[in-house]
Amino acid sequence: MFNSYYDVGGQRFANIFQAFDKTIENGHFCYYKTDSDWIDQIQSIKVESDVNHLHLKEIYTKKLKELRQQHNKLVLCYTGGTDSHTILDIAIKNKIYIDEVFMSFPGIFEAESEKILNKEYNLALEFVKKNVPHNVGKIKVYKWTYENYDYLDSKEWWKNTEKYQANKIKFQPCWAVYAADYYKDLDGIVITGHEKPGIRFINDKFYWFVTDTGTTEHAIIKKSFPFFLDPTIVVNYAYALKNLLQNHLHYFSKIDDRYDFFWKLPRAEIENFHRSLALVFLSKESIDFTIKPKWGTHHNYKNQGILKKLHDSNQNDILEKIHKIHHDLYTQYSQHEHMVQTDGKFTKTVERYSQMFEFTNNTLICRGHDV
Repeated sequence: MFNSYYDVGGQRFANIFQAFDKTIENGHFCYYKTDSDWIDQIQSIKVESDVNHLHLKEIYTKKLKELRQQHNKLVLCYTGGTDSHTILDIAIKNKIYIDEVFMSFPGIFEAESEKILNKEYNLALEFVKKNVPHNVGKIKVYKWTYENYDYLDSKEWWKNTEKYQANKIKFQPCWAVYAADYYKDLDGIVITGHEKPGIRFINDKFYWFVTDTGTTEHAIIKKSFPFFLDPTIVVNYAYALKNLLQNHLHYFSKIDDRYDFFWKLPRAEIENFHRSLALVFLSKESIDFTIKPKWGTHHNYKNQGILKKLHDSNQNDILEKIHKIHHDLYTQYSQHEHMVQTDGKFTKTVERYSQMFEFTNNTLICRGHDV
């Protein structure tokens, strides 16, 4: 099972701001690490052939069948994005029953004016409804309201591991906090996707890694299973990805010698690139949702839509609290290197990458952070 943490001088933290405080106290750098048991599993797996999308599809299917056999109930966190939709697509095509689909909408679900903000999720919801009850047992939709912003009144809530285990302050209540409570007595697992991995290319070598951005939030859910971080899937997926990128070295740009390729692919190449990794789009329209802003998720259409909704609804108290948090975090941590950065209005933590895993002939080998 995948597990990760922040390491400051040998002391572990689930919460990045607790880790920052320890760094300020003792001067040790805050590293993001995957745990040793998971690393051992990764290094024990060998790729026996050139992995392609057909191999990956078989591996995804085998893992989902294993999970169905091992657990009484399977819950899938679903957005309609390529990760979660690929899992649901495999389940449907292979008659692997999903007991419940969990969805958290970015906007207020019932509001007529939220159609644009919720567009991606409305498409996903309609797809799931068509598969109830034959392939999916039921759907749980998290319908957050303005009252759910009461967490903003809790003192330093962003340092509470039960409320926050991510690396950015969002503009809406955290879906994982709700899911953690809702499924705390679940006799089974909650399957989650994750942000796409990174690839580093330096000194003519490829390295695989994950970042804290997409791999920390799900940890709030104690029964979560991050599907694409299963060791067998990781290694085979990584080699399929490397094989693709060997023919596209022009994708790489100087961002710590890495390329966040998924978010910067030319529009015409997006679908074929994902298909080569056995990732499935819900629809042609869904491709547009993969295009990301230049400065983090604070500027994507969902977060900007939420801010606009709060403004248009005269929720000035909530807006003021959100802006104050971003101001206070920047004031508290900006004097220390590699902690936070701002666009002048919003603050985010400096993204941290895990240990680097070097691609050898047939397996990934952990080389630590300094490669």
